[in-house]
Amino acid sequence: MNSKPKAIKIPPTKEELAGRLEKVRDMMEKESLDYYVSYDPTNIYYLTNFAFYIHERPFILIIPRKGLPKMLIPLLERGHFELKTLTEIEIVSYKEFPAPNGENWFDLYQSLLDNNAKIFP
Repeated sequence: MNSKPKAIKIPPTKEELAGRLEKVRDMMEKESLDYYVSYDPTNIYYLTNFAFYIHERPFILIIPRKGLPKMLIPLLERGHFELKTLTEIEIVSYKEFPAPNGENWFDLYQSLLDNNAKIFP
């Protein structure tokens, strides 16, 4: 008899997501990491409940060892992210091409990380 896994139809609770974040931070502590950075849709969904498809615009989750996680997203997607995320998180929105100097994703990303920080990956 073939049994297929059943689809999950309800999102995780805020407590479940907080526990997942705590596990990431435990790993960061063991490895002496300052930040965990992910642009992988599966990891971002697992830690925030926000699902998206990869296109040319980056979505980047930045978890510092201490403090509020940050999500760097296109300004166009901010409302969508706010509706779906169940994690307490700071949203940083960037402007798309042609973005004014200092407001593109790369400049904002650089501003969210401390110099000489140890980052995974």
